[in-house]
Amino acid sequence: MLIRAFLSGTSTLSIVVYTHISPAVLALGYDAMMCWKFLDDETRKGLPEKVVMKKEAEDLFNNEYMVYQHLQELQGKYIPNCYGVTYVDGSRSLILSDVGGITMMDDRMPLMEDDELISKLTCPLESGILLEDVSPTNMLYCDDRFVAIDFQYARVEKNLQAAAEDVDEQVEALIERADQTTALSSIPSQSEKKLECRSMAMHGLCLQVTNEETTS
Repeated sequence: MLIRAFLSGTSTLSIVVYTHISPAVLALGYDAMMCWKFLDDETRKGLPEKVVMKKEAEDLFNNEYMVYQHLQELQGKYIPNCYGVTYVDGSRSLILSDVGGITMMDDRMPLMEDDELISKLTCPLESGILLEDVSPTNMLYCDDRFVAIDFQYARVEKNLQAAAEDVDEQVEALIERADQTTALSSIPSQSEKKLECRSMAMHGLCLQVTNEETTS
């Protein structure tokens, strides 16, 4: 479950819960006017308009929070900003910046030369982030760079020289899995093949449909 909180210019906090089914409104209209009016303009500008409140199991939370604390210098550039901790339904939740961006499998991903892609993927990882769940969905492309997210299963390697080989392997795995996913999504399904063949038959271009296709 992912919980997003939206703070508008009128200081109205809207919290939406995203499940695997559909987003559902948890709470709307949190009136913060009394607090907001005492903030100066500079402070208001420093507050994010959109944040992510991430709720997870206690052990996973502790690990992810540790990663964010250790990698503070990367926040806002190669990983999301971590603004602190809050409670949602009695459980601790991280308050993270919403970096936006697109995944590596998105059709909008720009084409890159191999060297450029490897370089951009290496940047957020070479500071010692070792992802145990290497997935293209955990690398978001935004503003001409990749941002790593989801560190509940990550670990931090302080010896950067020792981590270099692991980083290379992770980058290679990310590219391979992204390529596999993209390739699979471009392969027409059996039902699509049937429709195409039957459409061709109607125009006299296909003489028969195989037994396999008609019975499957």
